[in-house]
Formats: sequence, C-alpha cells, structure tokens
Amino acid sequence: MKRRKLFCILCALLMMLLSIPAYSVSAEEAEQIELTFEDGGDRAAGLISGRYLHITAGMQKIYLSAYTSSLTSMAHIGFKEIYIQRSSSSTGTFTSEKYIGDDYDSGTYYGVTNQMSTVQGGYYYRVMLKHYAKEYGSSPQTEYITNYSNAVWVPAG
Repeated sequence: MKRRKLFCILCALLMMLLSIPAYSVSAEEAEQIELTFEDGGDRAAGLISGRYLHITAGMQKIYLSAYTSSLTSMAHIGFKEIYIQRSSSSTGTFTSEKYIGDDYDSGTYYGVTNQMSTVQGGYYYRVMLKHYAKEYGSSPQTEYITNYSNAVWVPAG
C-alpha cells in the first residue's frame, strides 16, 4: 500500500513537472507567480505539509493539476471550494464563472493531474481552491489554505 502511494506521488510530481510550460517572464511577473504558489491562507492547524496548483489551456478547455499532502494520515485531504475564474485581462479582476465543489479522500496525499473543464474561449482563466486537511479523532483539527493558480489565455474556438 505504501509503495502504491509513493508511486502515485512520484507519478503526480512527474506529470506536474511535464505540464509546466517553459517561458520567460519579467521580474514583476515572476514575483506575482511566486505569490500565486505560496499564498499563506489560514494556517491554524499545521496539518498541510505540501501543496501545488497549476493549470494549462487548450481550445476552450483548461486542465487542472493539483495536490495537497500531509505528514500523517488524515480523515479528509484534498480540496474544498474549487472555483474556475475568468477575466478579460491577465492582471485584471477575476470573477468566479463555475463552482466545481469539493474533491477529497482520506490518507496522506490527494492529487489530480490534467483534470479537464470546458470553458468559453477568449478569456484568461485561473482556478481558486482551498487545500484542505482534517484529522481523525473526536476533536479533529481542520486546516484550509487558499490558493490561486497561474492565469492562462484560452483561445476562442
């Protein structure tokens, strides 16, 4: 069972590395991207040890890759309140277009790779979600960390 989880984690990490496009950005853009991946959110319990969120674009589609991990087994681990947001500008105001819901399981790791959602082309899109972990027990601690993905342009079809 532990080998299977380790294999799944390694596969997810490899898929995430392969899905990150290579491009150059200005120093200002790099700072903005760094903040996207390291948003502090609510860190009350310290249950979440790792997290990742990234999207890529296709023709009227976005592909979500994300994970939430913990050092110990959780009753629930994954994502809460997943929203797809859009904007007419990559630096403009994003508004929620679709509510995806919650997606979690039990264990030390939960991830998705290239989960596809259909969207309207001609806009920039990002995903907002809360990384989520909840302990086992009669008085379980719960932790949420809000995160925003990178913004991608989705061409009109």
